Amino acid sequence: MKSLLIESKYQDIEIEFNDGHKIFAQAKSIQKNCDDNKNKKFTDALESLIKSPLSETDGDMLLYISNYGAPLLNDKEIFNNAVRKLNISTNEEAEALRLKNALVKKLETKVQSKDVKPKKKEQLKLVIERLNSFNIGNLLVSAIYPYFDAENVNEIYKVLDRNIQELLSIIFELKDSSVPKITRNLRKNWQNKFFHSATKQNKKDYSKMQTKNDLCWDVIVEIAMSNDNIDDFLSYNIEDDERNEFELDYENSNSFEHENFEFVNKVLNSYKLFNEKEKSGGIGYVQANWENYLSDYTVISDVRYREYEIVRDLVRIINNNRYIKRVIRGVK
Repeated sequence: MKSLLIESKYQDIEIEFNDGHKIFAQAKSIQKNCDDNKNKKFTDALESLIKSPLSETDGDMLLYISNYGAPLLNDKEIFNNAVRKLNISTNEEAEALRLKNALVKKLETKVQSKDVKPKKKEQLKLVIERLNSFNIGNLLVSAIYPYFDAENVNEIYKVLDRNIQELLSIIFELKDSSVPKITRNLRKNWQNKFFHSATKQNKKDYSKMQTKNDLCWDVIVEIAMSNDNIDDFLSYNIEDDERNEFELDYENSNSFEHENFEFVNKVLNSYKLFNEKEKSGGIGYVQANWENYLSDYTVISDVRYREYEIVRDLVRIINNNRYIKRVIRGVK
């Protein structure tokens, strides 16, 4: 994926991929549990989608997203939290073709109406032409949980969080205990970001487009902000009360050594040389080298806290570097 655009010029969602092809998507929310309402949502979406600047030769595709477990017929398993072509099921494709043909007849009737202005008739004729030439079996369909008829719609966050956790653990190879916290923060951040993007019209301070780099940067920021457990790196045993006090002091100290380019570069170069010889990883490096950075922390008088802050910064620098490499590797 190259970019994700919400409320684009053409559709609710527009996804562009690295090779240039696009997916134009319509998301419809079903409010009434009846086939008439379900069918109307589908035909409304289809009528809108077919107006997209679709280039099938470039690989462009149309996607219908529904909050109904069975967007067309009654099989809730086919499109369950998945994006699939209609031609995966003969019955589903046949139902979609029936609805498409009914839509064409409806539009043809409008064209014949004396109440419709000439310009509108020409627009309708173009829609009819595109509908007739479009292979309905190539339409992508997805049923997004929680469905309108789901037993517990409050499960939505569990489903979203599970998908984000899979992204972090499988694609970005994050395995530590901070993953649930990072997951929740990312979900809230992305919800807020896309909500503003979708509801703010023509506001310069809100961008409706999010590139893959934008979304990956959010992951990197959340990883960098997550707390690292450094108990095993310290030369002394630390109690919970002391750790909490040190953490509070650390956050209030405005220490930015772990963001200072020269300091970070010095640590990473030293860490690389150490690992070439010792091969003991981050914990071995920090335990063996934290005292080498005492001169950078002379303003701290408390001996135990000074070690805590040095170790905290070293661990954060090493972990962030490792995580960023994983994120870059995961998105390639």
